Amino acid sequence: MSSNIYCVYYNLFKLNKTGIYNIAGAPIKSIQEVLDYMLSISKLNKDEIKFIEEPSLMRKIDVDMQIVDCSKFNKEISQNHDYTFEQTMTDILNKWRNEINERE
Repeated sequence: MSSNIYCVYYNLFKLNKTGIYNIAGAPIKSIQEVLDYMLSISKLNKDEIKFIEEPSLMRKIDVDMQIVDCSKFNKEISQNHDYTFEQTMTDILNKWRNEINERE
C-alpha cells in the first residue's frame, strides 16, 4: 500500500531524527468527509446502507476537529506529498478488498 506515512518514517529514520513530531496531512478532512468519499469509490449500494449512531458509544467530551501543528516536522524534514487524499483512500480500500479476498 502506498502511503505518505511510510515516507515520513523513512525520512525520520534516514536523517536519524529523534524527538516528538506532530505529523498530519493536508487537506483537513472530517470523519464524515472520509466516510462519504470511501462510499463514493466503493461498489456498495449506497441506498442500502444505514448509519445509526449508538449514543452509549459516543464520547461526550470529543472535540469536533483537531488541527495538528506540524511546523517542527515541516521545518526539519523535506517531505513531498506524493500521494493525494483520494489515492490514499483508494489504496486503503483496495488493501482491505485484498485482505478479504485472501481469507475467502
